[in-house]
Amino acid sequence: MEIVNMDFRYQEGGRKILDNVNVRLKPDQLNVVLGLNGSGKTTLFNIMAGSLKPNAGELSEWVKKSEIAYQVQGVPFLNALKGKDLVRLFLKTASRPFDVQNPVFFDGMNEREQSLAKHLWHLKLGDMSLGERRWLMVTAMCALDRKLYIFDEPTSGVDPDSRLNVLNRLESVASSSGQYVVMSTHTLQELGHVECHIFLVHDGRIVFEGSYTDLTSVHQNPDEAFRELVRS
Repeated sequence: MEIVNMDFRYQEGGRKILDNVNVRLKPDQLNVVLGLNGSGKTTLFNIMAGSLKPNAGELSEWVKKSEIAYQVQGVPFLNALKGKDLVRLFLKTASRPFDVQNPVFFDGMNEREQSLAKHLWHLKLGDMSLGERRWLMVTAMCALDRKLYIFDEPTSGVDPDSRLNVLNRLESVASSSGQYVVMSTHTLQELGHVECHIFLVHDGRIVFEGSYTDLTSVHQNPDEAFRELVRS
């Protein structure tokens, strides 16, 4: 799956949000898009998901919308909904029926995750923390059977233990045959715990592509490496 020579602007004659962007997604590891706020990460995700059309370029060997799961930020759900309602909502969109007695949602969870899931199962969304809601949504999305998964800052507001669980789950999905996972984050240190391929977007262009080791080859602190790349 590849993005080829992609340009995008919101208004004719306006500033290019994406300028000749080329991205080849890796099928066996997390694909991570980094960038400053307003750098075009979410615009790129919206194009990947098919909700925006580029002004130029193409999506090569892409998939149908029905084969994409896209976690966006700030999705409004009724606070009265319980955790089990949110999981049912996601899994009922899958190709197979939702089985309340043996939900695929619980597959592969460690003891800590199972305990958290059981706690959130009957808890109202309005009574959950931001991190708990984010963990629940991401975990439910990972249980869907899709070709492409897009996660916009899936670990934002999540506690350190749950953050690693989320990353490990995304990495597990990415390692499955024929599946692609793309995510963004502002917490660069977490990328040192997973196998990932990084794309850094700045001023509408890809200014860095490589592994976490490549990113930190000059500066051991990834934040310093990031700062240098967006200043150059």
